[in-house]
Amino acid sequence: MPHHPRIDPLQRQRIQERALRQGPKWNQARAWLPIIDDHLLEAAADLPCPHATDALVLDDGTNSLSARLHGRAEHVVSARLGGDIPFRPQGYDLIISLPFLHSQDEPVAALSLLRAMLRPGGFALVAAYAQGSLENFRACFQEAELALTGGLSPRFHPLPSAAGLAQWGQEAGFPSVVATQERLSWPCHHVTDLAHSLRAIGATNCLADRPRQPAPRRLFDRAQSLYAQGDYPPHISINLTVLVLGTGI
Repeated sequence: MPHHPRIDPLQRQRIQERALRQGPKWNQARAWLPIIDDHLLEAAADLPCPHATDALVLDDGTNSLSARLHGRAEHVVSARLGGDIPFRPQGYDLIISLPFLHSQDEPVAALSLLRAMLRPGGFALVAAYAQGSLENFRACFQEAELALTGGLSPRFHPLPSAAGLAQWGQEAGFPSVVATQERLSWPCHHVTDLAHSLRAIGATNCLADRPRQPAPRRLFDRAQSLYAQGDYPPHISINLTVLVLGTGI
């Protein structure tokens, strides 16, 4: 039987907290965060017990989501993803989080920390970007790079599928895991806007052997030329998954 080294509880908690501090670049994702807020609040309203005593909101630091949650919870604590998380063992009935799992080195550890903070019967609502998000930019950029250099650099990493996200929830020990997905789109006419969006969701430059130099301007010019020809949909699209994670009773 293989031997697995034991990790003391304090070390495990530090690993989990470090995972949650890996935050996306929120300043480049402001455009669609209110839409994600709406979906998370709709999911909260559909819970078996929509009113919570103590709620924790993990957001972008603006407190916009936590402000909208007031009235659905008696006490609301807000924390910025990528900052210090107020860890309270079994201290919350409800945890709501903006997307962060796709940018995690240890997503299961991060979800395990959320589970440890929930009381029996509590729920975590975690938004996530799934496979198929911003595919038009990925394809356009890769076509441009292939035409200019004859090869492709490892600039992007794959996003998890909805089923993969649900599996992370199960591996984190949640007895109840439900994943819902919806495709969100809005107009976009320049490839640099798509580039900013891809960077904002943390889907670039995650590999150890990634290019160390920024992409050259001619690469963006070529991608914009291809994009303007109309071969790619002129909009930004993301596949938003909301994980509804229950601790059971």
